[in-house]
Amino acid sequence: GVIPAVPLSGMLLPDQQKDLVTQVMFSTQLKFEAATELLQRSNWDVNKAMTLFLDSKTKGLIPPQAFATG
Repeated sequence: GVIPAVPLSGMLLPDQQKDLVTQVMFSTQLKFEAATELLQRSNWDVNKAMTLFLDSKTKGLIPPQAFATG
């Protein structure tokens, strides 16, 4: 599916999950919201999230605005 670049308002994450989001953001250059959604879809498994990210990126499913540089 497409990863929307919409902010997840009112979402409070435990520190452990924030660390995972930071890790994914660093690896993928995604914004916080997009990295969070990617991890949620991957059941907070970083390896699964990276696989999903690469697959989605290859298929052109990630909008440019989902990236921090976009």
